[in-house]
Amino acid sequence: MKLLRFIAYDPILERILKAPKLTLTAVMVLTVILGLGLFRLQLKTSLHDLVIRDLPETAYYEETTKLFGEQQVIQVVAKGENVLAPETFAHLERLDKRLSRIPGVERTISLPSALREMAATGMTLDKFRDIIGPVKLFDSQLISRDQKVAGLTLVLDDSRNPEELVDRVTAILKDEENGLSLYSVGMPNVSLALGRYTQQDFFRLPPITYGVIAVLLLILFRSVQGVLFPLSSITLALVWTIGLMGWTGTALSMLTMITPVFLIAVGTAYCLHFVTAYARAVEKGCTAEEAARRVCGDLRLPTSLAVGTTIVGLGSLVVNRIDAIRDFALFSCVGMFFLLIILLTWLPALIAAYPSPEASQRERKKDLVDRFLQGVIHLNLHHQKKLFAFFIIMAVVGLIGVFKIRVETNPCRYFRADAPVLQNFHAVYQDLCGSFPVNVVVRTDVPDFFEDPENLAKLAGLSDALVGLDKVDKAVSVADYLRLAHYASNQYEGDAYVLPDQGYMVRMDVNTMKTMIGGETLARFVTQDFSSANILLLTHISGSSDFLNGKRDMEAICRQFFGPEAVCRATGFGIVISATSDLVTQGQVKSLSITMVLVFGMMFLLFLSFKAGATAILPNMFPIIMNFGIMGWMGVELSLVTSLIASIAIGLAVDDTIHYLFHYNDEFKKDLDEKRALAETLATIGRPIVFTTLTIGLGFSVLVFSGFRPTALFGVMMVLTMMAALVGDLILLPTLMLHVPIVTLWDVIRLRMGRTPDQGMPIFKGLSRHQIHYVLLAGSLRNMAPGEILFRKGDPSASMYAILSGNMEVLDSGQAGETTSFRKRMHVALLPAGEIVGEMGLVRKAPRSATVVAGDGVEVLEISRKMIQRLQWLYPPAAYRLCFNLMGILADRLEATTHSLAKAGLLDDATGLPGQDAFLMELSKEGERSRRFGYQVGVGILELQEPEQAPASVDLADQMLEKTGRLLTKMLPKHAVLARLDDRQFGVLVSDRDECTLEEACQDMFTAVKEACEAGVSGWRPGVAMGFVVSGDTGAGSGGGMLFKALDALKSGKANGGKPFIQKI
Repeated sequence: MKLLRFIAYDPILERILKAPKLTLTAVMVLTVILGLGLFRLQLKTSLHDLVIRDLPETAYYEETTKLFGEQQVIQVVAKGENVLAPETFAHLERLDKRLSRIPGVERTISLPSALREMAATGMTLDKFRDIIGPVKLFDSQLISRDQKVAGLTLVLDDSRNPEELVDRVTAILKDEENGLSLYSVGMPNVSLALGRYTQQDFFRLPPITYGVIAVLLLILFRSVQGVLFPLSSITLALVWTIGLMGWTGTALSMLTMITPVFLIAVGTAYCLHFVTAYARAVEKGCTAEEAARRVCGDLRLPTSLAVGTTIVGLGSLVVNRIDAIRDFALFSCVGMFFLLIILLTWLPALIAAYPSPEASQRERKKDLVDRFLQGVIHLNLHHQKKLFAFFIIMAVVGLIGVFKIRVETNPCRYFRADAPVLQNFHAVYQDLCGSFPVNVVVRTDVPDFFEDPENLAKLAGLSDALVGLDKVDKAVSVADYLRLAHYASNQYEGDAYVLPDQGYMVRMDVNTMKTMIGGETLARFVTQDFSSANILLLTHISGSSDFLNGKRDMEAICRQFFGPEAVCRATGFGIVISATSDLVTQGQVKSLSITMVLVFGMMFLLFLSFKAGATAILPNMFPIIMNFGIMGWMGVELSLVTSLIASIAIGLAVDDTIHYLFHYNDEFKKDLDEKRALAETLATIGRPIVFTTLTIGLGFSVLVFSGFRPTALFGVMMVLTMMAALVGDLILLPTLMLHVPIVTLWDVIRLRMGRTPDQGMPIFKGLSRHQIHYVLLAGSLRNMAPGEILFRKGDPSASMYAILSGNMEVLDSGQAGETTSFRKRMHVALLPAGEIVGEMGLVRKAPRSATVVAGDGVEVLEISRKMIQRLQWLYPPAAYRLCFNLMGILADRLEATTHSLAKAGLLDDATGLPGQDAFLMELSKEGERSRRFGYQVGVGILELQEPEQAPASVDLADQMLEKTGRLLTKMLPKHAVLARLDDRQFGVLVSDRDECTLEEACQDMFTAVKEACEAGVSGWRPGVAMGFVVSGDTGAGSGGGMLFKALDALKSGKANGGKPFIQKI
């Protein structure tokens, strides 16, 4: 509340309601400006967005690509009856030429290109068929063993976008399909498919979500307002958020594409609370403006907190090290903030500008939701033990399922089973070999290490051993190319396809290899100094765990062959992607922990109760446990997409929890009846909770139609999680509230006194609610029966008491320690609620100086000396302020006692004149006599005024007072009375019994005193003013009345420049 007062929303709301059309126009102008960013929006999904830059695996992969180069390739697969048949081979040659001419294709590696290299030697197709038989390098890469499938590898340069090339390749393959079955695979294909599905989802899913939400709103509210208010607000938030993405150059990706659906579903849920509150306001007969004011006044705090918790849940994902997840979290948080602004500006303006429905529309009959809520209330009130048992069993089952979850980050698993890119991925390793590359790097510090035939033999043996691993289809190394070069150098003799066994032969074959295939290909497999080698494994590994387990096995085999003389590591893009799986798990734990701590902190600050924090956390942990439990039991993988569920779900679940706690807290404080508060809260707030859950569930269910498998699973799991959240908010939370009340002493005191403690109790003045809460936590409440003695005079003391309700009487009961009941009792004071008693005992630890007795309905808060000392140690500012307030109370009571004693005194010590009470007594007597005998009475008040220069000492002021008193005493007639009324005022009472003119007497006194003041005392010269009233011939009125009129005359005299003001009455 302090925060909202700080940002001064009330004045803003009033301005909005006074000029709603101006507000609507301003919002629309801002919408147009941000909306222009939609034309800048890009759709881009890159596999590199899924990579964590600062991973050791990423760093090593980038180091390897610098060492051996990185080439993007597209693998084209051609299937026929016999690819070496003349007609089919001619078809392949034509296809190879067309593909090689595509801009961006550096070269092709295929059977036709191999034949072209050999054609200079007069190679024919028949001879070519014979000589490629022993060549392992071609086996399952360029041709299948049954010669029915051929592979054409397109090596791409960096001049073109690889995704653009995929379209060109696809078009050529469609054109060349006559007699051949053609398809292509590769990482560019995967990237293109990701982008296409992202674009398809963006243009398809949000409109479907809009339609579903619109139909649902129409069914729920059956009014134009019920549809217009939420959809207009959501549309604005959507345009603002996506427009901002366009202005900042952030592209829509597979993850950020979820943001629009998220904003539509969640935004509608927030709007439902406003629409429901609006409907209630209209039912009570409020005008449009009154309805807007009431809705925003009631919902601004819980909605702000709800948005805050959602932002906390999403914001916890910002710590994730994956760029795509951070972008999703950032713009979802921004979208939620935009939505809050729209709800507090656009929506009240729209409500105020839109005419209220007719009275006939305001009536609502009980429906299925009301009957459902009545059943929920019955469950909560009468079956608590069964409900607790149910939640415990479900939590245990869910926790078991958590340990069955598998993490998956490989991009091939993102596609549905019927996606062509996934089908081709599985087809290629059945026809030839897998398309997922893994590099096994063997590094040494020894130059020419791999020109040694012995080390080359080890490298070849390692390649053969690696092919024996599961899902590893082929291994290619420099040894394979040297075999081919040696084979070519020996005129393709059958027994020449072997590694050279002499060093000079190795160097000769290296030169032959460079001539045949170029130095670029050689550089991909061995460094220039031959100290390190790269083995390319072609695999059909597609799972993160398979990649990580395969990496471990590959490195273990490598160490068996080379031992300590070389460093062996497996790397590759698939391994880098898979390495994020552990971080997905760690990020999930981290983000959930951050969210839980922040939500607990927000609940604690809101209700100043640890119980409130724990009570809010438990029901919101239930849907998270259910989400992960269902994923584990059903085999749903934890991917980059499904990892978002928990953080989103807890933020949304806490929203309903906040609304419930707010309403329950308000209801419970009315009479402290938890069962009535539970029933009333569920009957009132349960309806929008059900509606918001249905809305969010239906909104996210649209994601089932996504082209991405994890996104579709995300939609299903979000629906199930929101259902679990509904159960937690409507059943678990109310059941907990019956056993763990969150009402604090603050609330009890406010209920007892009708005011907050800082307003109704001086001891707490100036303390914040948090500081008062610390004091109340340390104190103890005590109820007292009428007539019960709190403490007796003479009792030992170490504490004081704050009176929360009722009155307490303070008595002086004779000598301390007397035990007889026949003691003299003198009433000292009657202390009401809000006062403290026994404070002197706390300060001095002296025996009690009076007896304190309770009246009716007394409740006190005990504050002990030990509590103050502990508070001083734990919360010094609160203890300091409390003690400062106690000093103020003691000072006030001392001042009041001093005034009482001063008023009770008859003579003034400084002047020897009577005091105010004595003067009033004489004035009353003289007034009575004047009325009886019929003569005039005059009452004057003469006041000394402070000059600009203060006296050098207090003695000067006392001397001036004494001088004035003596002067006036000498001048007064016989029956006149002179008194000192206060610090600077003298009172004069004269009558015409002394045969003097009253006005002249007044003037003479003023003149004499003025002359004395002008003379001054030691250079100090005060001013003087006088007011004088004269009664009629029939006598004076009451003494008090005459004095008050004289005071009024004095004010007129001051205003008249100090001259005496004389008034007849």
